[in-house]
Amino acid sequence: MPLYEYKCKKCEKSFETLVSASKADEPQECPECGSKETSRLLSAFCASVGGKSSASSCIQRAVAEVSEKDKRAVCPFSAMFR
Repeated sequence: MPLYEYKCKKCEKSFETLVSASKADEPQECPECGSKETSRLLSAFCASVGGKSSASSCIQRAVAEVSEKDKRAVCPFSAMFR
């Protein structure tokens, strides 16, 4: 089953969950508040085929696309590629 990313409209938390592709567009229950008022997000991904510099630029592009709140979670990981 694929991993999909959702955002709760009630508490505004983002979360990931495993959902069958046939049910991916259905609202999923928020693990934080239990609301089913959720929407699926378009998840960004990146792939790296080169060394550190390639991975670093890939992560920098991904970090640029996330909210300020999410950047704090990504930055410790991205520091490994600098």
